[in-house]
Amino acid sequence: MNKTLVISEIGINHNGNIDIAKELIKGAKEAGCDLVKFQKRTVELVYTSEELNKYRESPWGVTNRAQKQGLELTRENYDEIDRYCKEIGIEWFASCWDIASLHFMEKYNHKYNKVASARLGHIDLLRAIAKQRKYTFISTGMSTLEELERVIAIFDEYGCEYELMHCNSAYPADDKDLNLRTLITLKNHFNCKVGYCLDPDTKILTTDLNWIKAKDISIGTEIIAFPESLNRDNKYCTAKITDKDKFIKPRFRIKTERGEVICSDTHKFPVYRWQPRKRKNCVREGDWKRYWIMAKDLKIGDRLTQLVEPWEVLTSRESGYIAGLLDGEGWVSERHVGFCQNPGVVFDFYENFIRNVLKITFYTSTLPKCKAHGININGRRQSLRLLGMIRPQRLLSKAKKIWEGTQTFHQDSQTSIIEIEKLDSGEVIGLETTTGTLIANGFLSHNSCHSPGIIAPVIAVALGASSIEKHITLNRTMYGTDQASSVEIHGLQRMISYIRDVEKQLGDGIKSITETEQKCRTKLWKVEDEK
Repeated sequence: MNKTLVISEIGINHNGNIDIAKELIKGAKEAGCDLVKFQKRTVELVYTSEELNKYRESPWGVTNRAQKQGLELTRENYDEIDRYCKEIGIEWFASCWDIASLHFMEKYNHKYNKVASARLGHIDLLRAIAKQRKYTFISTGMSTLEELERVIAIFDEYGCEYELMHCNSAYPADDKDLNLRTLITLKNHFNCKVGYCLDPDTKILTTDLNWIKAKDISIGTEIIAFPESLNRDNKYCTAKITDKDKFIKPRFRIKTERGEVICSDTHKFPVYRWQPRKRKNCVREGDWKRYWIMAKDLKIGDRLTQLVEPWEVLTSRESGYIAGLLDGEGWVSERHVGFCQNPGVVFDFYENFIRNVLKITFYTSTLPKCKAHGININGRRQSLRLLGMIRPQRLLSKAKKIWEGTQTFHQDSQTSIIEIEKLDSGEVIGLETTTGTLIANGFLSHNSCHSPGIIAPVIAVALGASSIEKHITLNRTMYGTDQASSVEIHGLQRMISYIRDVEKQLGDGIKSITETEQKCRTKLWKVEDEK
């Protein structure tokens, strides 16, 4: 099971005080949270003058305006928050309630966005967030399934990855209104589990340089992958297959100058796309920018990144002989495979086989201290092909030197899309990996499977478990292998109390607006016509 991402919602609980904000950040970090989140709004844009002029006592005055403005942090405050989070090692971001606030936050280059429940009806804001293509958490309070469909259509249109968060917008919510079974309703209705899938015959590159078809690969297999971020310092790494499933989905065939891949319409690739400069009279007319883009949104001329083209393993007597020579006289270094041999029949056989059978380019050299000649394979792509096709066991065990920790996005790894064909719906395989990425038919590709798009306290009872077993003890310091992992009696009492609370909170699973939410909706909700 993947680690649950824990977000500490600071919101406006800092009361406009930077010192309180920093204490909350520190507490979240020490508690083991992954992220901290704030709320940012331009008061005059979010609320009407009538609402702001209403009477309301607060430490900042006697109107709603004074209270709302008093809760906002300044640019200098956010600069300090950014500095402090980097200092102690925790990421932060904010839910922006208006477009001006969204632009305000651009300076900090956050990885995530958040849509507050109260802003689900603000189409211009939703489009502005989706255009940024940052991973976005979408709260679903005070909304119907039909309203959420409209929101999700916008994020799908821009290829922006999202995650639904079930919540109740009435704080604090009654147990009967939490309705945790709505998690399952949202997951099933929006098909959140699998967003990206590959053709069953798509070949996945493993760390031992085998190509295994998606339909045949096993959970736990180690594969070559890369981080999801599209930064310049992105480097190849090892990942594992953690989940696998089969589906029927709309498909596309993406053909490039170096091969093709068939995938579901929503499968994502890291793509180089040409972006013209907005300013006139620039020296350069535009730049190639990297984006995660779904297959259905790709264009002719977009560039995919390919580590290496798939190969077939050679099993001939000659290839076995070459494998023996490499294991005896070969070496592996970063990006290269080399072979050393005195001039003669053996050297000539090896040179001819590499050039004419494997079609691999190389250069020769003479070692300065002896008469031996060396053959050096040119670069990462060719070296991987040689080891993968010939499979010399000693050198294969060192193959990670060629790719692990090396840069992913090189110009010579780019290949242009020359044809895009929409296919009928068909069988596809969903794979999930520890990095969220993999190498599919040689192309850098997003994780084929997407874990359920909802963050919530996922506990056994909420998922329908009928029985729970837990070791108990009188004292966890007593001798025994299971003592330390058991609960004492008072802990058992708390566990049962929590289970009974959850049973109350599960609800019937029907997505609806509760009576307590209706009051909030009347005050906060606004549906704008799409412009």
